[in-house]
Amino acid sequence: NRSYSFFGSPLRQNRSVNNMSAAVAIEGSFEGFRYEGSASAQSLGMTTNGFDAGNTLLNGNLDISQRWENAMVGVGSIIDIQNLQQSTSSFIEASGFISFISDKLTLKGRGGFQVASPSVASTRTGLLLDGSLQYSANKFFTFRANGRSGLVQNTFSQLLNANPYLLDTAAIDFTYDKFRVNAAIELHPT
Repeated sequence: NRSYSFFGSPLRQNRSVNNMSAAVAIEGSFEGFRYEGSASAQSLGMTTNGFDAGNTLLNGNLDISQRWENAMVGVGSIIDIQNLQQSTSSFIEASGFISFISDKLTLKGRGGFQVASPSVASTRTGLLLDGSLQYSANKFFTFRANGRSGLVQNTFSQLLNANPYLLDTAAIDFTYDKFRVNAAIELHPT
């Protein structure tokens, strides 16, 4: 529960936000297949000067993988459905992935198809490409890099955490990373 005032507003608006969530996660293996998944539900209520806004989010994801020679290969899925002020948006992703781990090198890649239905615009699709590399050169240096392209899940709760003065009439839309790259060199002093 958070309560605060809009000091910059000439109306001196007061806001109260109540956020409740529950989640369950599973992890295990069955006949050579490894699975990881989770499901969650979130309810956010917001009152601004007597006007109420509600956001409900249901989320589920599942990854199933199996060892194939020196790599792990698998498939995954994500489903998000949310409702904000009687406007529904959804995000669905189906992907395949592979990871290779050795003493010094870790390579991971994921590719898939995404479908997003924003609350105010037409449905759009995306191609997910996501990869990462980690190389441990020696006991002092580790090099990490990753790149990503595809739709990004956005929820009203995330937007409100980033900007607590967000209007309750804000639309939920999904950003698209054309290409995002991160790289780092880590130093491990003794």
